Amino acid sequence: MPKPQTLTRQHAIGGAIGVALLVFALVYRFFPSALKVEPAILRSHRTVVSSAAIATETAPRKLTPAESELNAGPPISLAPAAVIAARAREGSFGGRTANGKVAQFLTGAGKAARAGNLIGPGEDTALAQVMEAVQAAPDDPQVKAAVSLLHARLVADAQQSLASGDADAARANLDALKRLPGPQDDLASLSARIDAAGKVQPLLEQASELLQKGKLEGPGDDTALAVYRKVLTLDPENVVARQGLQRVQQAALDRALTAAAQNEDDKAEAALADAAAILPSSPALADTRGRIEAMRGGRADNLMAQAESA
Repeated sequence: MPKPQTLTRQHAIGGAIGVALLVFALVYRFFPSALKVEPAILRSHRTVVSSAAIATETAPRKLTPAESELNAGPPISLAPAAVIAARAREGSFGGRTANGKVAQFLTGAGKAARAGNLIGPGEDTALAQVMEAVQAAPDDPQVKAAVSLLHARLVADAQQSLASGDADAARANLDALKRLPGPQDDLASLSARIDAAGKVQPLLEQASELLQKGKLEGPGDDTALAVYRKVLTLDPENVVARQGLQRVQQAALDRALTAAAQNEDDKAEAALADAAAILPSSPALADTRGRIEAMRGGRADNLMAQAESA
């Protein structure tokens, strides 16, 4: 007769097998797909290579940047200057997808753009090559895309020249832009900025000298604040003048913080008013107001604590 331990072990093994069979039956009944095994098919190296070749042949051709620009999205001229410059440095003027002489001209334009040779007296500039393509095939979509890309690059270069104070370079780009066919609605504002640049640059130099002398603000026109405001009336988008206003305002905010730290509330409020008159919506103004309020709140708490402990 088997020992009790042996019977117990046999019962346990039999129970486990029964449970496993029950689980298998339930899975097979309700989830037959989980037990379905696909036959293993071993493909030869030749089959793999052939499949890859077929996939490559049937894959859609990657569009060039010029083709993508024609098919979708807003014109490149609406992109930021940095994006425009990056696109133009790629030199993709559609030369690979064009035909005949047009391909030659657009390829030459791409090479010139990559080298930064956009305009000038030579025949190897991007402008000269694009204009040759326009004369050869004015209605070609690739030519129109090249014109749009060159237009955007010249506008971006003109804006960068204005930002660096080089009005002559900006005007040279404007003259080149006027030679390109197509819409030129954006040239009026650019021309106005270039015309104003001749007056703006001396004013910026004057404002810089006033900053160095410490004449930031005050009555009269002989202050950096007054000169920067005059610049912005001539060129509302001038970055240097906007930064100058921020610098002058920061000086007023520093005065307000110093006065608040010395418990001179009237002087602090006067300085805050001066700062608000310069740039009323600046984050720096709101931040300084909050810091001064916190200083006053801490001072009041200290006074209350001293009164309670007395």
